[in-house]
Amino acid sequence: MNVINHTLEIIERAGDIKKVGATGAYTKEFDEMQGQLDEIEQLLNNIDDVDIDAIEAELQVLRDNINKTENEKIEQIG
Repeated sequence: MNVINHTLEIIERAGDIKKVGATGAYTKEFDEMQGQLDEIEQLLNNIDDVDIDAIEAELQVLRDNINKTENEKIEQIG
């Protein structure tokens, strides 16, 4: 963005602040943040559908496989 366009954007935002107050100038940004917060809240509310024990068990299987693979590589080197 060139300096002139950036300056005009700042002047426009300042005019918005003068017309509608500080929060009014950032309504779009606040709406976007609210949308993101709503998505996060929805994800958190749906966490009951997730089987945490199954995920932890799968993670342990993966950890065991990684350790086994690492140990086999070490044995092959030695």
